[in-house]
Amino acid sequence: MIRKGYKITTDWSPSRIELYHPELGYLDIHPLQINEDGSARQAASDGGWYEFKAKWFSSAEYEGRVIPCVSVEAQKLFHSGYELREVDYFDLKNLESLLNFNSREN
Repeated sequence: MIRKGYKITTDWSPSRIELYHPELGYLDIHPLQINEDGSARQAASDGGWYEFKAKWFSSAEYEGRVIPCVSVEAQKLFHSGYELREVDYFDLKNLESLLNFNSREN
């Protein structure tokens, strides 16, 4: 992603890295270990693990690769428990728009 013009803006390795591109915006990467049952684990900054239910995942295709994605509902849940930044409020607004769009489609 660095070769595509992204710069690292947040590095909370091994649990999260946020990248920014001036034309394409933010990319928030959370490396996960996907289990056979579809659930996943993510390294926590304190050395432990976050556990994710299988129902919280979907997928998308990027450059010919299937990428596991966290559902809109789970992303809203994950925007809790810490002081929100301006970008977090922006994320929540976009997530709410997706939920409203999906509810109109169904």
